[in-house]
Amino acid sequence: MVDDRPRLTWAGTLPFEAALAANLAAVERVQATGIPELLAFEPAAAVYTLGKRAQTPAGRAALASTLATCAARGLAVRDVDRGGLGTLHGPGQLVVFVAWPCERTGLRALVAQLLEATADLCRDLGVPASIDLGELVAAHGDDVRADRRSALDARPCDHDFFEAICRSSGDTMR
Repeated sequence: MVDDRPRLTWAGTLPFEAALAANLAAVERVQATGIPELLAFEPAAAVYTLGKRAQTPAGRAALASTLATCAARGLAVRDVDRGGLGTLHGPGQLVVFVAWPCERTGLRALVAQLLEATADLCRDLGVPASIDLGELVAAHGDDVRADRRSALDARPCDHDFFEAICRSSGDTMR
């Protein structure tokens, strides 16, 4: 019998470009095998990625303040071929890239499985985590984050830096 459970790889600290290349290779393997893969890593340096929605005039306009903050702080900005506007990845975060055959489970089941796999990884790393009302709740020290959109702090990181980016986009960190 073939083991078709999702494969989770902890890659340690990686430059964003290396993690992205590893994720693209995983997509090719998943297309060939149908077995889901998750790549977990900590970014070696901060990078603000611009998704497909940000690569339009309206998207760039919506992110004007954020992009100005990135430039002022010397933060790398990179276009990616994924959805959404922008995402900040940086040292201290646990980032999980997913390569998953969506037709296999359906979207709701996929999201539930991803949340559970991420909670399992947090627990494996010694970070208490659970799923509550469809959102990951993870505690690191006295800091608790519960937000589907957020990366999880894998170790202490510069929250002032992340808060500046969030403020510039009209968002706040919880």
